[in-house]
Amino acid sequence: MTEQPTSDEKQPAPADRRAHGLDALRGLAILLMCLSGILPGELPNWMYHGYYPTSLPAALIEAEATPSATPGGDLGPWEAVPQKRFRADWPSLTWVDAVFPMFLFAMGAAIPLAIDARRARNESWRQQVRGAFTRFGLLVGFAVYVKHVTPYFMANPPGVATWAIALLAMVPVGLVLTRLPRRWPRGLVWALRSAGWAGANALVAWTHARSGKPFTWDDKDIIILLLAWSSLLVTLAVLVAGRWRWLRLALVLPVALLAHHQAMRPGWRVLGDRLDPWMDRLQRPKQWLDRSDWAGQLPGGFEVPGAWLDFSSLYDFTWFKFAVIVVLGTFVGDVLWKRRSAEFTSGGGVRRGVGRDLALTALLLGAVVGTFIGLKDYATTFLALGPVSLTSPYAALMFGGAPAGLAVWVAGRSGETTEDRRYLATLTRWGAAVLGVGLVLAVLPGPALDTAFGFFEGGVKKGPPATLSWYLASLGASVLLLAAFAVWLDVRRLTWPWNWLIANGQNPMLAYLGIRNLLAPLVALPVFWWSADPGMRSLNGVMLERVFGGGPWEAAAWAGVQTLGLALVVWGLTRRGVVWRS
Repeated sequence: MTEQPTSDEKQPAPADRRAHGLDALRGLAILLMCLSGILPGELPNWMYHGYYPTSLPAALIEAEATPSATPGGDLGPWEAVPQKRFRADWPSLTWVDAVFPMFLFAMGAAIPLAIDARRARNESWRQQVRGAFTRFGLLVGFAVYVKHVTPYFMANPPGVATWAIALLAMVPVGLVLTRLPRRWPRGLVWALRSAGWAGANALVAWTHARSGKPFTWDDKDIIILLLAWSSLLVTLAVLVAGRWRWLRLALVLPVALLAHHQAMRPGWRVLGDRLDPWMDRLQRPKQWLDRSDWAGQLPGGFEVPGAWLDFSSLYDFTWFKFAVIVVLGTFVGDVLWKRRSAEFTSGGGVRRGVGRDLALTALLLGAVVGTFIGLKDYATTFLALGPVSLTSPYAALMFGGAPAGLAVWVAGRSGETTEDRRYLATLTRWGAAVLGVGLVLAVLPGPALDTAFGFFEGGVKKGPPATLSWYLASLGASVLLLAAFAVWLDVRRLTWPWNWLIANGQNPMLAYLGIRNLLAPLVALPVFWWSADPGMRSLNGVMLERVFGGGPWEAAAWAGVQTLGLALVVWGLTRRGVVWRS
C-alpha cells in the first residue's frame, strides 16, 4: 500500500493544479449548445427550449383555436401542437434552457483565475484593464464574423461553393485567435495576425457582395455579444474590487438587477414604470453609437454607407441582466483560486471514500435531473393535477432540493484531505443554496395578469423576458454539476476518461464555430460528391435517409454523432496546440 505523503514533502506548484472540473463543465456547456442548435423537430418538449413546446394539453390547444373558449380544470391529454411557435409566457425549465447560464457561470468562475494569471506575469492594473477591453473587442468582432460566415446565412440552402467557403472561413479567425508560441519572432506573429484580420474582413465583404445584401451591424451572433458585455462589466468590477468580493457584488448587482427590471414586460415590473426616465439615460449609448449622420461627410469626399456607421445594435443596457450569473460565478472562481493557491497534502496518497464519492456524485446529478423533471412544463400540469404531479414546482423542490440537501451533508464528510473536503463542501453548499433560492422563487405566488399562471414574474422562464428564478435555478444546477466533475477530476485526478471534454472546455471558441464551419462542411462536401440525386443533396437528408433512418429520434442520434465528432476534432486540435484565445 502506498504511504500517505507527509507535509514535509514537496507539493505540486499551484500552476499544476488547473481546475479541470471547470474546463469539463465549460466543454459540456459548449457541446450541449452546439447539440441544441442542430436537433430536429417533433421531439418531446424537454428536448427544446421551454418556450417552444411541441405538445400541449388538448384544452389549451382548443382554447387557442377558439379565442372565446377558456380552459377548465380538466385540461385533457397532451397532444402535438398544430404549429410550433414562441410562447413567452410558458413557464418551464429544460436542459436546453440551462446551457447558456451554464456557460455564463463557467465564464464568471474563470475570471478570478485569469486575473490571477495576469498578475503572476507581473501585468500592471492598467495593462489588465486594457486586456479586458481588448478581449471585449475581439468577442464583438467574433460575434459579427460568426454570423456572416454561417453557411445558411451565406446561402439557403448551401451549395458546394458555400460549404467550401464556410470551411475556408476557419483560417482567418484562426490566425487572429490562435495562441502562437512565444519563441516565434514578433514580426512573424504580427504578419500572421494582420493576414488574419485582412482575410476576415475580405471574406465578410465578399460574402455580402456575392449575396447582394448590404452590410449591417444587426447581423451578429447575439450569444457571443451577450457574453462580451457581461464579461467586460464583471471583469472591470473584479479589477476594481480585488479580493473584496462583496464590493464586487455591490458594483455589479444593482446594474444587473436594473437591467433585469427593465427587460421585463411592463406588467411584470416590480417597480412599474418609475425607472423609465433613468433607462432613457442608460440607453443613451445606443444613440451615441449611431454615427450614420457622418456618412458622406468624411474628408476628401469619401462616402461610407450609413449602415456601416450605425453601431447601435451592438449595445442594449438590458443585456447586463446576465451579469447576475457571471458575478455570482466569480464567487466560485474565488474558491477555485484559493484551492489552487493553497498548500495541501494530496496527490499519490491513499484513496479513501470511493463509495462516499459515488454517492455524492449520484446526489449531485440527482438534484440537477430532479429539478429539470419538476420544472418541465410545470405550470399547466400543476393547474391540472395539483402539487402531487411529478411536473410541478413542489416536485422540483422535493426531487431537486432533497438530493441537494443530502449532498451538502455527504460533501462535508467526503474527500481524502482537509482541503479537498472543504473544496467539495463549499461548491456543494453554494450550488444547493442558489438552487434552493431559485426553486423557492419558482413557487412564489404572483399576479396572473395576462396569463393563467399565477407565479412570481410568471414562473421559471428563459424568456425573453428571463426571470430571476431562471437565473438562480440554472446557476445552482451549474454549480452542482461543477461539484460532480470536481469530485473525480480535481480531487481524485481521474482526468483521462474526460480529456476530450476538458479539451473542448479549454477551446470553446473553436468548438462554437467548428460545429457549423468545420465539421458540417467536412461531412457535407463528401455527401455532395456521394449523392447522385439532386433532391438528396442535403447533409441531414442523405445521412438520415441512408444511415440512420427518417424518424425524429434517429435524427437526434445523428445530431449527437455530429456533436461527438466535433468534440473529437477539437480535442485533437487542442492536443496539437491549436487553441483559440480572445
